[in-house]
Parts: sequence; C-alpha cells; structure tokens
Amino acid sequence: MTVVPDPGVLLNLVAGECASKICKDLEVRFVVPEHCLCEELLFEAPDKTRAAIEQCLAREQIEFDLLQGGLEHDYYMEFSTAASDGEAASAAMAAARGWVFATDDRLLRRSFSRICAAETLTTAALFKRWEPSASDELGEAVRRLCKKAGFLCPPDDPDVALWKTWHQPALTLNN
Repeated sequence: MTVVPDPGVLLNLVAGECASKICKDLEVRFVVPEHCLCEELLFEAPDKTRAAIEQCLAREQIEFDLLQGGLEHDYYMEFSTAASDGEAASAAMAAARGWVFATDDRLLRRSFSRICAAETLTTAALFKRWEPSASDELGEAVRRLCKKAGFLCPPDDPDVALWKTWHQPALTLNN
C-alpha cells in the first residue's frame, strides 16, 4: 500500500520511532512530495528526527517524488487555499495518483474526500491497522509518539476512544 502522509503525520511517526515498524508490518511505502521532505521535514525537524528520516530514506521506507503538472498542480492549487504547502502538496499527490492520504487535519480530510475517492487515514487509523501485528508494542509506541512527538489525537478523530485506550500506561502486577 502506498501512503502519502502530510508532513505532520510523517514527523510524528518518525519522532515516535514507529514509521519503520509500520512500513515493515503493514507493507506500507510512504511517498512524500520532494519539496516537503526538503523544506518542511528536514529543515524544521529536530536533529534526531532528521536523522531518523534519513535512515528511513536509506532503507527505502520513505521515498520522495516530484509533483507532476496537470492534475496534481490543479489539486495543489485547490488544497493550498485551506492547507500549508506541504499538506496541500501531499493531498494533491495522493488525490491525483489514487494513493492513500494520511492527515490528522479534519478539514483537509473532508476537502480531499470531496475531490477524490482515495482513502484517507489519520494517525490513529494507521495505528488501528497496525494493531494486529503490533499488539504487544502498540501501547508503548502510542505513548512514545505522544511524548516524543507531542502528538495529541484530535478529539474529532473517529478512533480517538481507541487511541485513549492504547495511551493508558501498561498495568504491572506485583507479586
């Protein structure tokens, strides 16, 4: 499955140290518009996150590609009225190519679904798909994502209740 995450989703997954595992376990390939990767991700991210992104690039878990003209440019112009450049470019690429788009921005998901029939996922929805293969490590990954990336699942996310159960600290039994 090819997923085009907006820069925020990708930064969260990389900073939370779960992008590689999700790629491997779900057989996902993340494709990001080239200017997002260079401008928004690599230059604005903390050093550790930049290094993690570069490791994912080296492992070919994240690829970057140029926006094509025509339909992608038209979609970019449409999405850029309500989103940042990186979000608009990611949405345009996913819409034009029929790939899955990952964003936590409710308005952008709504706008995307009006324009094309391709699937949209939130961070929580990606974790929901990952749950069967990552059940033992899911809670820790969620807590790491929240702590290291500062991610808070939006209250309007369809999977917010599930996210909250994953976010609960692991119970320990004392003998």
